[in-house]
Amino acid sequence: MSKKIITLALIIIISANAFAQTEPAPKTEQESKGFRFGLQFSPQLSWTKNGDKLTNASGVKFGFNYGLLADFSLAQRYAFATGINISQNSADIQYNDTIMFNSFNKDTFLIGTKVSYSKIQYVEIPLVLKLKTNEIGYITYFGQFGFNLGVCTGVKGSISDPLNPTHNKVDENLGPDISPFNLSLNIGAGIEYSLSKSTAFVTSISFHNGFIDISDSPKNFKTKSILNQIELRLGILF
Repeated sequence: MSKKIITLALIIIISANAFAQTEPAPKTEQESKGFRFGLQFSPQLSWTKNGDKLTNASGVKFGFNYGLLADFSLAQRYAFATGINISQNSADIQYNDTIMFNSFNKDTFLIGTKVSYSKIQYVEIPLVLKLKTNEIGYITYFGQFGFNLGVCTGVKGSISDPLNPTHNKVDENLGPDISPFNLSLNIGAGIEYSLSKSTAFVTSISFHNGFIDISDSPKNFKTKSILNQIELRLGILF
């Protein structure tokens, strides 16, 4: 029994020593500075929040975004993160009063009308400050705080008027009924897993809280709907 214990102890000591020799050395402050570029793909959940009594909040919809990453290191544990993303979102909005749409300005839609946006596409630019820990083994943990700026580039959807089915519209261009710009708070946390001194796998989860009304109805039929998102980011930094 004692020989087995001694043998096991020797195996553990040798394995630990080998691991310590292969573990990457912590990055110096000079190595941590500079510019890093990468790619990302991010599944996301989106929903609208009603800002008045004229609309009902929608359910949660699945979407995604993809694009380029850019990290500018400010110091060993601080970085400014930005990039450019194509964000695909979906949303349902139900109206509790009569409503008009810019896309069909000759029709008045009745109470209970529901709009299902199958695609709300934004080009987004995140402006985020990342606060990092020192590298622990292969992993650097970080928190992030900032904003996402979005420009709407395409909208598709359907309109259902339960009291007047002749008004129903299917798979229409509803771009005039969505605001051209969006702004949201971006707050989250994640990790960077070092694959080498210059390459890292990045994953994070973040909440994007909208500030701007995304709906753009005619003035006399003004409503307010806010777009919120939860994003799971998967990316590579080089």
